[in-house]
Amino acid sequence: MTLLEVRPLTARDHSAVAAVLSNDNGYAERVLGRPSRLQDVDELMASRPPGTSADQKPSLGLWVDNDLVGVAELMSDFPELGTNYLGVLQIRADCQGQGLARAFHDQIAATFQEARRWRLTVVDTNSDVQGFWERMGYEQTGESRPWNSGSGVEHSVFVMERDAE
Repeated sequence: MTLLEVRPLTARDHSAVAAVLSNDNGYAERVLGRPSRLQDVDELMASRPPGTSADQKPSLGLWVDNDLVGVAELMSDFPELGTNYLGVLQIRADCQGQGLARAFHDQIAATFQEARRWRLTVVDTNSDVQGFWERMGYEQTGESRPWNSGSGVEHSVFVMERDAE
């Protein structure tokens, strides 16, 4: 029997998170314009928008039989009260196609039930994921904006939202 567990990431998980981020099926290259680096782990786990608090931003891991296979970055009550923003949801490339992203998302949504809406952005160079998010109930809002990856690569992102269940 496969055991799926979602729990907060801690400093002890640093190397396992790095392994997930580096086994990304080209995501970092598409979005950041470079391969994943160790500093990306620190950014995932610690960075947050100005004016927000650390308790609004849990970084979460998906473990399958005690093996970290996915990471997620969540901002609660962002950009407004009652909206949860999903900044990243990434499954290790060798574990994709098994329904783990859906299971991870569903467990996160069940844990953070106080939200009325869920929101995420899709980077133009990673738009292949749009179909997945649509199957998860997200719809484009019509909002798009420029976005800088932090590595100097300019992109456009479009916003998707769904009502909480």
